Amino acid sequence: MLLNKSRKIALLGLLLAINQIFIILAAVLDISSLSFLAVAALVIGIAVLESGLRDGAIFFVASCLLGLVLCPQPLYIVSYAGMGLYVLLKEFLEKKFKGRWSRWLLWAVKLLGFNLYFVPLLLLFPQILLEAGEGRHLLIVIWLMTQAAVILCDIVYDRVLILYRERIRKGKFSGGAPL
Repeated sequence: MLLNKSRKIALLGLLLAINQIFIILAAVLDISSLSFLAVAALVIGIAVLESGLRDGAIFFVASCLLGLVLCPQPLYIVSYAGMGLYVLLKEFLEKKFKGRWSRWLLWAVKLLGFNLYFVPLLLLFPQILLEAGEGRHLLIVIWLMTQAAVILCDIVYDRVLILYRERIRKGKFSGGAPL
């Protein structure tokens, strides 16, 4: 369901505010920073669901630029940008090729897309994930764990968007009118 232009702009503005809150929380509360960044990236998926892939991509760029201004630790925007790019890649691939490609090919392409961003980041900036003095051999373990985490997050992402589509978007939680 596509919204009319003014409702879409208003909704994307609210989603951008929610997105920025999660990015700032990630920088301020170091305990669960990756979790907050993942939720912020999930908001990109909601923007794509509500307004389409093109406007979702514009939303992503706006959220990165605003995050660079507002976030007390701009390095977190690098992690968020990777997650956001993955969300956009996933949405593009599933809209364009789901049903035409096998499930395994879709997974392979999504993981390849993720690794095109993640591996250079891991090799060029290992200090993001490693403490001083830790061996670089841990990068292989980190890479393997990250592959599993991406698959798990992808599955959770799908489930949350289904919940959003079936409950929140239709107004079942609020008792109000659907978006």
